[in-house]
Amino acid sequence: GGDRALLRYAALTLLARPADRALHGGALALLVQDPHTRARYLPRALEHFAAGDPRFSPDALAGALLTD
Repeated sequence: GGDRALLRYAALTLLARPADRALHGGALALLVQDPHTRARYLPRALEHFAAGDPRFSPDALAGALLTD
């Protein structure tokens, strides 16, 4: 509901700010767990995961891959 929408908005705001690049992994981790944004951000999230981004946890990726 509303909480998820607020988190989505915050994550998208972070992604729009190049100065906050260090936080992009965490934002992507949140977005791939959201059914409304998963498909759009999964490729970018996979890049962060493959690069070893410490803010993108394996749990976030597993959760995204195991859900519709």
